[in-house]
Amino acid sequence: LEKPSKDSWRVSHVQVDRLGGKLKTVLFPCHRFLREAEAPKASAVLTPGEVDPTLELPGLYKLLITTSNLKFAGTDAAVTVVLFGSHGSTGPLRIPASKKQMERGDTDEFTLEADLRVGALTRLEVGHDGTGMGAGWHLAQIEALDLVARTSVIFPCNRWLDKNEDDKLTTRMLDADENSRKTVRGSSVNPLSPEEKSPVPHQYNLKIFTSDKENSGTEAAVRMTLGGKLASAGPATVTGHQHGKCKELALKSPCALGPLSTLSVELLPDPAAAGAEEEVTRWHLLKVEVSCVKEDMTVEFPCNRWIEVDKGDGANITTLHAPRMTIAARGSAKLLPLGSEEF
Repeated sequence: LEKPSKDSWRVSHVQVDRLGGKLKTVLFPCHRFLREAEAPKASAVLTPGEVDPTLELPGLYKLLITTSNLKFAGTDAAVTVVLFGSHGSTGPLRIPASKKQMERGDTDEFTLEADLRVGALTRLEVGHDGTGMGAGWHLAQIEALDLVARTSVIFPCNRWLDKNEDDKLTTRMLDADENSRKTVRGSSVNPLSPEEKSPVPHQYNLKIFTSDKENSGTEAAVRMTLGGKLASAGPATVTGHQHGKCKELALKSPCALGPLSTLSVELLPDPAAAGAEEEVTRWHLLKVEVSCVKEDMTVEFPCNRWIEVDKGDGANITTLHAPRMTIAARGSAKLLPLGSEEF
């Protein structure tokens, strides 16, 4: 269902930059496939919002499947589920077969992988192939845990999946019980095994250099967002930019950003400037160096210009672009096209 094909395109998000004067950046998250076969055309209407880079990660889900405590409620048939969320579906996920599972009154636990996460879970399709002795199955409920987002929700059923019982169906579409939705913390619901925990985040270390020009520093807050080919990290705020000094800031992302391309620098009005003659916040930024030990690279974003904001105008957003020079963490350097996969 949600598999890539030659007539599909996976869109993470769209970034719109207004060039000229004070630059403003707006993000439009998508996180879904656009398919040529979809009617009337492969398109999506996007609205501004926050980009969630975890939606471009593989999905990891734990299912707690409870069979009803009724006579002959268990099944030996092969069971398949499809998870539906706010950003698509996983496609069919087969429950690993083993003996003594789906027995009367039991709760069985399974961990399943999907190509991509599908966002907040909203529906679940469950069915079986009717094979084996006593294939009919009375399902009580399925609790689904998103092990990346660390959330859980229950899908009640309390019906037969049996060609000889109820409405004779062996596949059912279940809706999420919104009152059951919760965040998984520590030992709540079930302890997570080490392999089920969220991926180790990628940390990007920023060295922010204020120039040595006269009055180049500022105590105003600066928000920074790092953009890559695959995702973005931030924003995060840092203050205390002193003349000729370097300030450090760490940005974390649950996934690699891909080749780094932009750094959004948002200068906020300095409250200390209130009542001053000009009420203008000024800062001369020399450059920002971004490194990631996990990816063994450093990228420099040159600036070497004044950034200023008037109190009445709100924040001033300046976007810096990565040059073609990429500096490896060990000190070697080479020229690469912007967006090269060698990052």
